[in-house]
Amino acid sequence: SPFKRAYETYNTKRGYFYTQKRNYEKALQYSDSSLLLLNEHKNAPEYKLWYAQALSLKADDLHALKRYSEAFTYYFLAREAVYQSGDTCLFADYSTKLGMVSYQHKQYKEAVSYFKQAAAQRMACPNEKNINNASLQFAYHQNILDNIGICFSRLGMPDSAIYYFDSALHYIDLNHHKSFKYDKNNNRQNDTDFVQSAKGVIYGNMATDYQAKNNDSLAEQLLKT
Repeated sequence: SPFKRAYETYNTKRGYFYTQKRNYEKALQYSDSSLLLLNEHKNAPEYKLWYAQALSLKADDLHALKRYSEAFTYYFLAREAVYQSGDTCLFADYSTKLGMVSYQHKQYKEAVSYFKQAAAQRMACPNEKNINNASLQFAYHQNILDNIGICFSRLGMPDSAIYYFDSALHYIDLNHHKSFKYDKNNNRQNDTDFVQSAKGVIYGNMATDYQAKNNDSLAEQLLKT
């Protein structure tokens, strides 16, 4: 249909300026055009899904332009639109984005709230049986716990920060078998590099909070881990 062709054209051009040219002002013009087009076709069967997508793309453009409060508004609207569609997994992604924008806005308490919502929503996501999704879920969940720890660290609450860093490490120890990569022959193998790297990041973050608690010897030990 002409509507579908126009939407795909705007999306392709927006993607080109965002990804290839990194001209975010121009990308924003095309994401605005997509939203205007969708507002004229609210009865189209694709409307619900495309509308959430278009709001999110506009949020990405605003975020790239460092217009964080506007980006937050559009991520929030996108999350509401996704909620209407009933996609739990996608809903969790938008909660994460709201957490990230809140963090960049130095609104750490709000970021903690969104990250906690994202963790719970992602756990309720029904894709855990798919082995590829289980690997993504593993990477996602340890990262969310680490993010919550960092927010508490920024709030000057080292005990809470350490609790979440510990939770992230415990989660990794229990679930590291879910992390895998493919070798050049397309055989699946445990991604021990990723697991070690993730743990290294968390130990580094933890060390900062042990220093804040004046426990320099433990901080030094963690930095050597």
